Amino acid sequence: MYTLAGCIENRSLLGIYCAYSAPNPNGGDDIWKVSILNPGRASDGVDIDYIRTTDDRNYLCWAGGFGGIVKNPAWKSNNWIKVRQLVTTEIQLDRNRPKLGFLYMMVTIFGTPADALREAKSYDGGWREASRGTAAVKGAISEWEDLIKNGPISQLPTRYL
Repeated sequence: MYTLAGCIENRSLLGIYCAYSAPNPNGGDDIWKVSILNPGRASDGVDIDYIRTTDDRNYLCWAGGFGGIVKNPAWKSNNWIKVRQLVTTEIQLDRNRPKLGFLYMMVTIFGTPADALREAKSYDGGWREASRGTAAVKGAISEWEDLIKNGPISQLPTRYL
């Protein structure tokens, strides 16, 4: 049952990086954290904004509509993907294609998952450009990649599926 629970359920064989904002312990603006969600685990109580595979030889896929496993996904990406906040997203396994993780989620007014920079372009020129446009997302992605390379990787509260 898919609800507005706001978690990622990793039912694939892929490791997943998760980027999310968290309160700054020093006060001020929120900070970005990056964690790893291993196969067979679900995030617990964290509103994740973006995900990507831990190995760039693997891909996250979207089939359109309600997602799920299809012969020819509408897109596949090994870059950062924007997932809709508050919506449970399941990453499903296709045993015939273990390097692909198929996103399955309830489609709501929040929209469907999308490549992070493609999504960001929709805000360019609008009043949210400074916080959600291409330049802002490129800056955030650079920060996430730096956290992955140099640390610290944050501990993500998870539970077994």
